[in-house]
Amino acid sequence: MDAGDAGSEAIHAQEAPRAEFEYTLEGPYTHRNLGLFLVHGADRSLGKKFLTLQEALKGQQAVVHETENVNELAVENVNEESFVYIQAGDVVTGGKQDRVLALDLLLGPRSGKVSIASFCVERGRWSRRGTEYDSIFGGSDHQLPTKGLKLAMKSQQSQSQVWSEVAMSNNAISLNAASVLTESTRELRDSDVESGKASTFSATAGEYSVPPALAGTGSESSARQQPEEDGGSAISNGGGAVMASDDSQAMTGAVTVIGITDHVGTVTGLAIVSVDGIAETVSGGLTIAADSSLNATLDNPEVQKAAQEYLEPLLAITEGKEDVIGFVYAVNGKISSAEVYGSSDLFKRMWPKLLQASAMEAIADFRKEQAFEEVTSDAVQAFLVKAKAGKLSEKEIQKGVKLLTCETDEILFSETREVSDGDAWIHRSYLSQSSRE
Repeated sequence: MDAGDAGSEAIHAQEAPRAEFEYTLEGPYTHRNLGLFLVHGADRSLGKKFLTLQEALKGQQAVVHETENVNELAVENVNEESFVYIQAGDVVTGGKQDRVLALDLLLGPRSGKVSIASFCVERGRWSRRGTEYDSIFGGSDHQLPTKGLKLAMKSQQSQSQVWSEVAMSNNAISLNAASVLTESTRELRDSDVESGKASTFSATAGEYSVPPALAGTGSESSARQQPEEDGGSAISNGGGAVMASDDSQAMTGAVTVIGITDHVGTVTGLAIVSVDGIAETVSGGLTIAADSSLNATLDNPEVQKAAQEYLEPLLAITEGKEDVIGFVYAVNGKISSAEVYGSSDLFKRMWPKLLQASAMEAIADFRKEQAFEEVTSDAVQAFLVKAKAGKLSEKEIQKGVKLLTCETDEILFSETREVSDGDAWIHRSYLSQSSRE
């Protein structure tokens, strides 16, 4: 059931039947090709105060220092009360090039500088960017968005593989964001044209290109049907007729622009184009150029708009649930990964960033009209149990914090534990290694 539809509030929460399964699952919540299960469990934080890296950087409570070593940075908690939690996959922007942090760390108050492994996610730059500082990093608003990127960092631990996955992820997200936006517009057309919330108009036969404004790049953008001297009409963006050009795809035949309107003849927000009665995405209007920087792709306004298609119906599903400590998500009917925490408060602080990353993966793998079976709670439970069935290896990643890992052909499991706090676990990550195909 789609989380954005009326009546989709119904949830299937159930106690796990197996004694060794320590969680309770709630779900599924689905939107398009993304399916989610919430994980309920005991809170082990004992009242400890956490800040995420995203929060700490915004509040100037932490510093991420450039070391001029691509694969190593230094992090520091300058807060006097709270712990700063860093999660493997946190992307930091600034410095001499954007990086992704490769390990979980827990920085105590006034921690001093602590080294952390990193990988570059912005190939080519090694200098100051705009008004940013090149000695420190200014923010961390994203997590690694695709399974391929996570595996390149966690399993292959290869910079060249990370670069390769960044390029593939950028291309897939940029390409498919347009499809998600177009699909949304089809739904607006179907539901709103008849009710009068949307308006349609047609241009006469001829060659036209569609301006970027028709992709809904902002609430102020609009497109108008303008009369021409020959009695026909053309599509414009407030600046006269827009004809076919070398750098945009031209169309011939009857053109219909459909969108949300405030009055007849003005289209605002999303729009699609139908040529000879067949609805298609027009590359001149909806193609999104991929960038060499992962962060630039994720921050692209059109990509953000496509991600919001998933966030709007799903973000609030954790509200009012005090014992939610994590989630599992599936894309196209296949489990991708799970993130579970020893603290409900920490999970909820991470939740918007995690959901956005999940949405980006769903966009990267979006296929128009693809059919798939919804993942069941039994399958999710089996995935979580199987992840810990192998032999655990252990290593200290900082004083007082250790990392336990278990890797099989199917799942990569990792658990971060705080030795100084009774060996309590802070974060568990479950990453599928199975193919999407």
